[in-house]
Amino acid sequence: MAQKLASDTDRGTGTLRRDIGRYGAAIASATVFSAVQVFVIPRRLDVETYGQYRLFLLFVNYFGLIQFGLSEGGFLRWAGRPRGQIAWEWQQVTRWIFLIHAPVIILAVIGAVAFPGVRVFLIAICICALFVNLAAVCGFALQAAGDFKHAGNVAMLAPGLFIAGFLLLPQPTLTAILAVYTASFAVAWGFGWIALRRITPDPESGPDALSVKLVMRSGLPVMGASIAAVLSQSVDRFFVSAAVPLTAFALYGFASTAAVAANSATQTLQRVALSHAAHKTVDDRSRFLGGFLNLIAIGYGTALVFEPLFEHAVASALPLYRDALPIIRAFTVGLPAWVGMRVVLLPTLQSHGKVNRQLACELVGVALVAAIAAVLVLAHRPMWQVAAGGSLASAITFVVCHRLVVRSVPTALEQPVYRFLLIVLLQGAALLAALSFAASWPFQAATYAVLAFLPTGYAVMRMRTQRW
Repeated sequence: MAQKLASDTDRGTGTLRRDIGRYGAAIASATVFSAVQVFVIPRRLDVETYGQYRLFLLFVNYFGLIQFGLSEGGFLRWAGRPRGQIAWEWQQVTRWIFLIHAPVIILAVIGAVAFPGVRVFLIAICICALFVNLAAVCGFALQAAGDFKHAGNVAMLAPGLFIAGFLLLPQPTLTAILAVYTASFAVAWGFGWIALRRITPDPESGPDALSVKLVMRSGLPVMGASIAAVLSQSVDRFFVSAAVPLTAFALYGFASTAAVAANSATQTLQRVALSHAAHKTVDDRSRFLGGFLNLIAIGYGTALVFEPLFEHAVASALPLYRDALPIIRAFTVGLPAWVGMRVVLLPTLQSHGKVNRQLACELVGVALVAAIAAVLVLAHRPMWQVAAGGSLASAITFVVCHRLVVRSVPTALEQPVYRFLLIVLLQGAALLAALSFAASWPFQAATYAVLAFLPTGYAVMRMRTQRW
């Protein structure tokens, strides 16, 4: 048994960089497609239609949660297990998700007849949520099986096909946009289904039988944490949407696209980290996951070099959204804490079986974001201050979650976390200083690069000393 564990550990360590590279390249491509959407979609839509599209995306995330943690529970169950077992069990989980979504879609069709004014939203949201969940299960199964190449393709296909289909639309009406968006996830699921069918199923390779109760038992707390994670990123938008006209909300929704790259990085690093942490010994998992803090700091520090160019492009190509730039800056400074919590701190709890405490951390974040956003919205503060309040809540949640991790599991995260917070604080301050004191975007980028050189360089130095 000890020899097998050591072998698994060596294999996980040896393929870590390859998996990050493969999956990261695919997610980077998906990020590029998402970034293209930032500029292409608003240019072809009026502000009100764009606001409706952003609301559709918001509700799809929540309707997708009716799978009751089956995808999350499946991933937790499959991490570190034989490929043959994964290839057999994902098919059963897929059937369960179909059975859960079927009555919801039927009710949506009935509701569409009774309320024709919202029939497009009702049907599109429910069907799209089904395909999003099916694609997610395929992606999780491929990741757990160590096939990050095809898992990356599943993640990349949906945004790539959506932007291609959107550009081909002669007249991008809301109905056509939602149809293309839904179809893109259907194709991504089909690709993942084909990739998984190539693995020979082995129902006898697992020590315990698969059951809905077994998967949900571990998956529901993780799904609850996922719900809370979505809420912590979007609950402020509910307050804003209730307090301002739809056209003003479109600015806030547009600004939230600043988190596209951060969400992509989180998806990449979190899944790779969890898959490889499953092969580590209990005492070695915290040190292994803590190493990702340096990687996050390097990525954040490098990405901020392009923030001045991004703002210049928005001001030039999308002048109607120029007023969203202060909101984007307020979102950006809080991203490292949000990513670090979900790539390092929460997976540390998850890899040690502390899924209930993972949920508690996320609930703290939701409560803080909701409280701060409610106070600022009721006080009629500018929207950039509401976004800044969300960033502050993310930072506080990160600190609280770190203390819970230290108390809950054997951890070596104390010093890495303090260094990480100092590094990203200096990087964020360097960006704000560069944007404030330099006139044109090239000088802003150069000024930031000079100011952030030392903290980012220190993160690179720490990264090179890690034993990965």
